[in-house]
Amino acid sequence: MDHYWDDEPVWFYSLERGEDALGRLQYDLVFRDSRGQPMTQPPARKFIGQIMTFELQPVPLMAGERCDADETLPENLQVKNLTPPSSPYPPLTDSHHYWTLLSHYSASPCLLYFADALKELLRGYDFYAGTDRNRSRALQRMIAGIVVVHSEAKDWLIKGVPHRCLLIELTLEDSAYHHEGEAFMFAHTISQFLPFCLTQDMRLLMTCRTTAGRRYALSRTPVQGYRPLM
Repeated sequence: MDHYWDDEPVWFYSLERGEDALGRLQYDLVFRDSRGQPMTQPPARKFIGQIMTFELQPVPLMAGERCDADETLPENLQVKNLTPPSSPYPPLTDSHHYWTLLSHYSASPCLLYFADALKELLRGYDFYAGTDRNRSRALQRMIAGIVVVHSEAKDWLIKGVPHRCLLIELTLEDSAYHHEGEAFMFAHTISQFLPFCLTQDMRLLMTCRTTAGRRYALSRTPVQGYRPLM
């Protein structure tokens, strides 16, 4: 985000992991300005997003039927569904993807040092090849846009305690993505996924740049490894 002027009217959003007052995991939707600072005023009155859940059967809802306005939301906010829930994705049992995913549980963090190895790892999570060819081709196109992965292990002080931190700079081919937002969201998704390849005593700090010269900071602070959760 360092290539934007401070007064330029652009903004970014991201999902950040945090904890509530009881120490439970929660996700916060954070908006930032061109300087990367949290915004005090929302940039718009309405926001549209997609939500994916793990349900065996889709919830029978019509468009506009779901309306949430309970005590967990601020008084001036309201949540509605614009479309009915889609059909659930079929399970991976008896599929070759099943064994590919199992092999990732023992994958070495060395995969994060090479572009070809990282792309092969991400291709294992293309679940749409047999059900949605258009989405599969789009995913393969974005994965193929990874040009260089530069990884370096260093020590990072957190509250005065040194932690081993893996610094990753991801370089994307600008022409492989339809627009700047698609490249940013793809890189941000990868930054949320890669901590599952590291042990809990390691941290991950990832940045992204494109061949057009754009650069993005994907996390303010190093993210703890979540590999034991897998």
